[in-house]
Amino acid sequence: MAKELLDPDMNCVWEGDTVIGPKRSKSVLLTLTNRKNNDEVIMKLPNRTKPSIVTALNTLEKLLGAEKFNDIFTYIIFDNGIEFRDVDGIENSCCEFNIKRTKIFFARPYKSNDWAINEKNN
Repeated sequence: MAKELLDPDMNCVWEGDTVIGPKRSKSVLLTLTNRKNNDEVIMKLPNRTKPSIVTALNTLEKLLGAEKFNDIFTYIIFDNGIEFRDVDGIENSCCEFNIKRTKIFFARPYKSNDWAINEKNN
């Protein structure tokens, strides 16, 4: 992972994760936490799958617009969950053809400080 992403003063770096509800519940949340100021975006998902993650980010991008989405969510760090493995679907804009809406990175296994803020908030 790029060292500059670990700089706490970068306002455009977010940590993403999913949170699963109680055992008998099908509730899943996508959480995006800003590393600098702890702002948080929480979206309810129908399930914990790659298409659900992409759909949630598409919804957020359509709400904000492509340029504003990229300004806010320039970098997102995810854990190594399989639901985050559609790299093209997550990074590519749904509003602008051939444009990246974000750049994603994956936290290093067993390096919880790579995404410590999100883990603490979840």
